[in-house]
Amino acid sequence: MDARVQVRVLYSDGCPNAPHAIDLIERVGREIGVQIAIEQVLVESQDQAVALRCLGSPTVQVNGVDITPSARGKTNFTLA
Repeated sequence: MDARVQVRVLYSDGCPNAPHAIDLIERVGREIGVQIAIEQVLVESQDQAVALRCLGSPTVQVNGVDITPSARGKTNFTLA
């Protein structure tokens, strides 16, 4: 079976944690044998943060869902 997961990484300019998050996602995909398509999205405005449901930089979404269960109902979207 060929599994493919869509991962979106939302980040603000200069975020020091975004590259580490992307490296971790790629490493985990290799280790568990899952193909991961990573979409990196630079969030440049508060309006964009709201539209993309960005809860801070970086925000990681798998198949459109935030990876942090407690964050899924939050609405305080931001570039922070």
